Amino acid sequence: MSCKKCPELRNKRVVKEIIQEQLVLESDLASDTVFASRLAICASCEHLIDRHTCAICGCYVEFRARLAYKRCPLKKGW
Repeated sequence: MSCKKCPELRNKRVVKEIIQEQLVLESDLASDTVFASRLAICASCEHLIDRHTCAICGCYVEFRARLAYKRCPLKKGW
């Protein structure tokens, strides 16, 4: 399943570029260890779309997981 509103964003390279552009604006980032742990949880979640979008909140998981102050919308361990 993919986002029907954003078909041009299905390309993983484009998604990574968007995430990097937005992270430059952030100062409260999670450590690499925390980030990796969060991504592992997201990777096993049944609500992950196209390996990069959360079907519950609509966020790119690599962006949300990198922000220290963000939490999983389903509270699945982070």
